[in-house]
Amino acid sequence: MPKVPESRRVGRMAVNEVRALLERHGHIVQEIDGGNDHGEDLHVTFVQDGRRTADSVALQVKGGISTRRTAPR
Repeated sequence: MPKVPESRRVGRMAVNEVRALLERHGHIVQEIDGGNDHGEDLHVTFVQDGRRTADSVALQVKGGISTRRTAPR
């Protein structure tokens, strides 16, 4: 079996963290299939006061050991 690179795991963790953050704030987040994307990982439709707004954005998420921060203790 081929080895799964560490960068894939870190990248997936980054996408999951960004998705969770946006969803905690009530926004609609759709993941873009890795085979179909052109650099975008997530499509976000913003929600305000429980209603969708006309604002949306496509995000490219980058993750890596050097960009990861831990919460203060």
